[in-house]
Amino acid sequence: MPSFTMASRGMRTLDEWRLLVACEAFNRLIMRRDIFIIVTMFALGTVAMDVVAQVPQRGERIEDIESMLERRRWGEARMELERLSSELNPITDYQDIVWLEYNKVRCEVELGAADAEQSMAMFLKRYPSSPYSNSVQFIYAGYLFDSGDVERAGTLFEGVDYTRLNKRERERYDIRVGYLHFVNGRYDAAKECFDRVSKRSAYY
Repeated sequence: MPSFTMASRGMRTLDEWRLLVACEAFNRLIMRRDIFIIVTMFALGTVAMDVVAQVPQRGERIEDIESMLERRRWGEARMELERLSSELNPITDYQDIVWLEYNKVRCEVELGAADAEQSMAMFLKRYPSSPYSNSVQFIYAGYLFDSGDVERAGTLFEGVDYTRLNKRERERYDIRVGYLHFVNGRYDAAKECFDRVSKRSAYY
């Protein structure tokens, strides 16, 4: 009598079933991985498009703020700087943050804010090598001079790079530093400063 096994009758052995289940599980794993990759790529693409879309928008906002600063609309500019500050990433937007903090200092000084001096000192501490540090040091020195703290003002003026100041800033520098030289008996140095001030200057 012929012997019929499970395999010969078209039925699978236990090992074959185990292999089939393993293959099915592997296929499902591959499908899940592919789906994950697709979803991840889509998400990254969406984020990238959002970033690209935000760049022109941020550029326009910065231009608007600069326009306010040029027109000396310090209060409005200060509010817009605060709004923009909450949207910046300290790692990817570092340069914009330094620009923002510099202009916040300018606004606070012009508006006579109570914490203006603290803001200037903090800026110089945080960003000593920024392209705005010389300007902030000059503003800080002038602020102290006008407040009557001429000794500290003189120390700060010594660290200002005169060649990096614009024409109006140089006039303000020469008037103040010239005065400091004069009251300390350095008359030749005082004369040198005063002689640099144009006769057309508002300070003349």
